[in-house]
Amino acid sequence: MKITNMNSHLLVRGIRDDLNKLGSTKGKKSFQRFFKDKVKCYGIKSADTGNISKKYWQLVSDQSKDIIFDICEILFSSDYSEEAFIASSFSYNKKSEYKPEDFKIFENWIEKYINN
Repeated sequence: MKITNMNSHLLVRGIRDDLNKLGSTKGKKSFQRFFKDKVKCYGIKSADTGNISKKYWQLVSDQSKDIIFDICEILFSSDYSEEAFIASSFSYNKKSEYKPEDFKIFENWIEKYINN
């Protein structure tokens, strides 16, 4: 299946639904103790976030780097730690396709979204 911009948003909605189902207040409190500043999180264990990432990667792994980067942009922009984890995983999975000009995208993500 070819992913379009609309499908990218539907895919992200599915990721967020899965993250919301597993999130908990107890998990949020536990997660927060690792950070000096307040962070946005669903309160999910890293292993569970990894499983969600793998589940959705299977659906998009054959997509172009540009589509994957668009999905990553949406995920990073939420400021949720678990979504950033998934975006980082997706972008890393395309590492064999990186070109020098892609590093401007990475720098932009760091400047705009990385805060912890």
